[in-house]
Amino acid sequence: MGKGETLSLQDYTIVKRSGTLVPFRTERIAMAIEAAFRDTKKLTREEALSEDIKRVVERVTDLVVEEAIKRAAHGTVLT
Repeated sequence: MGKGETLSLQDYTIVKRSGTLVPFRTERIAMAIEAAFRDTKKLTREEALSEDIKRVVERVTDLVVEEAIKRAAHGTVLT
């Protein structure tokens, strides 16, 4: 990668517990955060999330992705 070029999310992979490599997917992070909120709030998958919770899930997802990309860009292996 040359000077001035930036990596996109598709350029990163995740090492799963099994040791396999999978593409980095923001949706997976969002799903995990949403699942945590649902568990905490005792909501089923069928129940709609409030707009406030949706915004928080989106913001937390953005922060997690931002931090993961920073770390990966500096050589940290994402697991």
